[in-house]
Amino acid sequence: MPKSILISPFSQIKDSSPALGVAYLAAMLEKEGCIVKILSPFTEYQNLSVEDIKKEIQFFSPDFIGISLYTQNVLFSYRMLKELKKLKIPIVAGGYHPSIVPHEVLDNNVDIVVRGEGEETIVDLLKYFSGKINIKDIPGISYKDKSGDCCDNPDRPPIVDLDSISFPAKYLYENDDHVKHKRDYRKFGRLITSRGCPMNCTYCCNRLLHKYRCRSPHNVLEEILFIKQRYDIIDFLFFDALFTPANPENIITLCDLIIQERLKIKWRCTARLEFVTPELLFKMKEAGCYLVNYGIQSSNPQTLKRIKRHTDIGFIKQVLKWTKDAGIKADVDFMWGFPWESKDDISKNIEFLKEIYPYINLIMMEGIVLPFPGTELYENYKDQYGFEEWWLNPAKQYDYNPYLYQSISFKDGLLSDPIFNYSLAIKKEIKKAARYITKNNMKNYSFKRKLVFIIIIRISKLLSRIAPSIEINLFQPVLFKIRYIFKRPIF
Repeated sequence: MPKSILISPFSQIKDSSPALGVAYLAAMLEKEGCIVKILSPFTEYQNLSVEDIKKEIQFFSPDFIGISLYTQNVLFSYRMLKELKKLKIPIVAGGYHPSIVPHEVLDNNVDIVVRGEGEETIVDLLKYFSGKINIKDIPGISYKDKSGDCCDNPDRPPIVDLDSISFPAKYLYENDDHVKHKRDYRKFGRLITSRGCPMNCTYCCNRLLHKYRCRSPHNVLEEILFIKQRYDIIDFLFFDALFTPANPENIITLCDLIIQERLKIKWRCTARLEFVTPELLFKMKEAGCYLVNYGIQSSNPQTLKRIKRHTDIGFIKQVLKWTKDAGIKADVDFMWGFPWESKDDISKNIEFLKEIYPYINLIMMEGIVLPFPGTELYENYKDQYGFEEWWLNPAKQYDYNPYLYQSISFKDGLLSDPIFNYSLAIKKEIKKAARYITKNNMKNYSFKRKLVFIIIIRISKLLSRIAPSIEINLFQPVLFKIRYIFKRPIF
């Protein structure tokens, strides 16, 4: 029988949750009779070196290796791939980054790039490696021919019927890399109800690859029931790019099904402000929703217009009030440091956060602007600021930042070597925002918990400056425990 090893994205940061994309591909391969092993090099309980990974691959002896690549850590991944290439086993790469710059990826020890969605393509590649079809007949891939020239086969259309895709094979993660305690099964409660996004935000890459499509509510319910029964959990995260679409009937139907089944689950989701109504929020609350994450991004009308967010300050306040009235907590995302913004613009964002303070739970710690390849933000400013292909610069590897204080306070790694060359005044104002975010996110903690957090943050920040490797080795193992203790999001 054919065999494949799929590797979760290489990262210098430990991950807590099973990678959904890899699990979906594994499910499709298993459906075709392939024996699949998933390797998670960096997890809460695992830290595999490249030599460890090579030994695992050699022992398993797969027909091909599949790997997902992220822009933020792609240079780190390329170094790993250089070593894996020595095994002389075909390497297939997929994900957003390979889809946007396939030739770059092919030049870095990858044999085949999957562009766009991979479920149907990975099945064709299995047939190719089994000698059943020709590589030229597989849509949605890029590769090098015998002369070393890059070849791009025609695009593969997006999968129309998402219900036809097998549920992700999360059971392949049920091992010591991910699970040591019963509470760890909460990680398996992440799922998606849709793919793609119909919006046109200038900083976002979701719209570039996937047309917006939804799973049927009954199909989503079936997966919820499966996860609930297998892992004995009641806490779920809908991980969609856009959970509340322009047409909310699917979500209302899903909520009705959850209520009718008397599942007594609780869940959280991301939501687009423009598509939220009081009726929808009350229905979501009745079905178990306890938290919604809103991507507000800015309170600056000029910025909202330039990033193509079709909302205004008044409506933002109104939605947050509706959410509180429905009995649902609201987390908010802001983005800091757009290239056109002044110190006053950032200051006004801080003041706006103070205005909406009574209506919000957490202000998310991530948010300094990072221009991803293919987005309007990247294309419009890469020449002006000279950051073209910044991900290949060893000094600009923004892997969500490895230090503990950034994971529980504010991710400020982009301030030390910013893409947009921020002035000192801008940096100071963003740091001021970081202090306010930290203060806000501790508002519900007891004095004792606040004190513990402050001490941890200060020690982590000090060590990150004078002894980075010591900070990582000291605090990475306790990161997840701290999140459990203080009830921070873990998946």
